[in-house]
Amino acid sequence: MTKFDKLVLFGFFLISLSLLGWSVLIHGNSAQAVAASIGIWLLLTFFVMTLLHGVISGVPRTKVAIPALPTTVVICVSGALFIYAVL
Repeated sequence: MTKFDKLVLFGFFLISLSLLGWSVLIHGNSAQAVAASIGIWLLLTFFVMTLLHGVISGVPRTKVAIPALPTTVVICVSGALFIYAVL
């Protein structure tokens, strides 16, 4: 992976982080709404960053493999945030 590829990944992460901040500012009056926003952000960012990393590495987008352990962790954390948001 070249320096430019790392810069693209870092730039996308900063953009997604700023979108999370914007979402939290909009829903800042409720802890449940913030938890739901963070859960959605976590899922979307993980899968898009994984796809972006695979494509930057030269893997066709239909052949990008998503690792099982990090995916399980992300889904569990997002699920816990969604359950907190509902209860």
